[in-house]
Amino acid sequence: MGAELFLHNSQSSALGQLITIACLTDKTERVSGRVLDCYALVWVTQGRGRVSLGGGGWHPVETLDAFLLQPGQDHAYGPLPGQRWNELYVLFTGEVFELWRGQGLFDLERPCIRLAPEADWMQRFRGIHPDWTPLEQVCAWQQLLARAYRAPQRVEEDWLQPAQNLLARWRKESDAEQRVARELGMSYQSFRKQFRKRVGQPPGKFRRQLLLEEAARRLLTESISIKALAEELGFCDEYYFTRRFTEQHGIAPVAYRKRLQC
Repeated sequence: MGAELFLHNSQSSALGQLITIACLTDKTERVSGRVLDCYALVWVTQGRGRVSLGGGGWHPVETLDAFLLQPGQDHAYGPLPGQRWNELYVLFTGEVFELWRGQGLFDLERPCIRLAPEADWMQRFRGIHPDWTPLEQVCAWQQLLARAYRAPQRVEEDWLQPAQNLLARWRKESDAEQRVARELGMSYQSFRKQFRKRVGQPPGKFRRQLLLEEAARRLLTESISIKALAEELGFCDEYYFTRRFTEQHGIAPVAYRKRLQC
């Protein structure tokens, strides 16, 4: 693995400190279980991999994606197994960046931001001169961060339909929502929030509706008892199943079966 140091500064300003800007090439190992006492922005300039932040699920990382590591945050990242990538990383710290975080200026719901084209962004990173004062460096870095977080982003592959398909496939599994989040490379909290935003209801309720639709079909085509059906579909007991079925279909399961079989 090769390394090139653009900037290293041991001095701090009243606002904060830009500590290091450096490049690594042909990186193969994965960072795992590490916690930093400063911020780090990692920009992958070549290769593909994944990142996990704060103990959440894995997120895919493509060429020219960048991600932010926060102080005190457990994280893991690196290229895909058997592959390698090139990265530029920036270490920085200070009260001004805590203010950024407190004001929500770091988009933490979006694990990766895209910095393209490569030549333009590389020139910007290299443009922060090591001979500048610490205050000049911090101010220049804030301007660069502001550009990064408003940069046009790549259109992500729509995850909603695959998520709904997986929820349907695993509808009888009690941990279906967590499994879907892991399959999509998202933290459960982010998946639940984004699913609710897109669909209008949390994934657990969506999955339960699928189960109750299946229950309605089977009540008309099978002689299975209400209790056995409730157990097979993963409801805690017959009474809870009956209450949920009635909420969704407007009629209790016994009455539903009798009315539609007449």
